[in-house]
Amino acid sequence: MARYKGAPIVIVRSRLRDLGSSAEERVRQNLSPAARQTLDTLLATAWAPLDQIEEVYVHAAPVLHPNAADPAFALGVELGHEMLSGVYRFVARVVSVPFLIEQTAALWSRYQDTGVASAEQTGPRSAVLRVREHPTFPPTVRRTVSGWLVSAIERTGAQNVRVIDGGSPMCWEWTITWR
Repeated sequence: MARYKGAPIVIVRSRLRDLGSSAEERVRQNLSPAARQTLDTLLATAWAPLDQIEEVYVHAAPVLHPNAADPAFALGVELGHEMLSGVYRFVARVVSVPFLIEQTAALWSRYQDTGVASAEQTGPRSAVLRVREHPTFPPTVRRTVSGWLVSAIERTGAQNVRVIDGGSPMCWEWTITWR
């Protein structure tokens, strides 16, 4: 079973608590006991089953981003902002978008224990991030990856960043364009 690193869940838990106990409880009451325990106790450096992460994201994203057209994407943007704060904020400003996407692929296994990521620059302002060998990559987590990519790429100074996710269990793809 695929597993995912806990850092994003720690951020989700913190944001829910910032909204108050009623917001946190709205999410918790919809979760299975296993996903509820993951939300309540997961440490940033620990691993959790991807299906539980998906369940948390499905229920937390609309509570955290109630006015967003795509709450999972908005959650990904928020996770990117939070995870790339501090020193990474300054590093991202001096790297190119293709380099950032290559580094995202290279660091894939630090946050996911399944899948092999690669990056390819497909044009002067376009690239594709691919993940193979990940047959059960749930849709809400894929959307958060899209939002995370937009957030990360915007930190380089790129504008009009667009990410289209797609693919299949054979190969998931995020097609990225920017100005």
